[in-house]
Amino acid sequence: MTEEEVLALVKQYSRVDFEEDNFLLSSLISSAEEYIFNATGYTIIYEKELEKLAVALLVNHFYENRNIVADKYIYQMPKSIESILRQLEYCYDDDE
Repeated sequence: MTEEEVLALVKQYSRVDFEEDNFLLSSLISSAEEYIFNATGYTIIYEKELEKLAVALLVNHFYENRNIVADKYIYQMPKSIESILRQLEYCYDDDE
């Protein structure tokens, strides 16, 4: 997938239909890819649907929770992301 295709996928998943946040979303995509690698050792190459979903979920989570954290509420990672990360870590090799 090209960077533009990944951005389009993430925008569709996050229901963002304007271009003002394209730079932010592109940055969050890179952060999500790095997060996945650091958490699992798995490099995203966008060949599997699970990879695409993991990046879209993470970017959406980062995007929706980008404001300053309040004293009483800390945004936790959704369980669906944790489950997908475990699948990527244990079910696939980078060379598959």
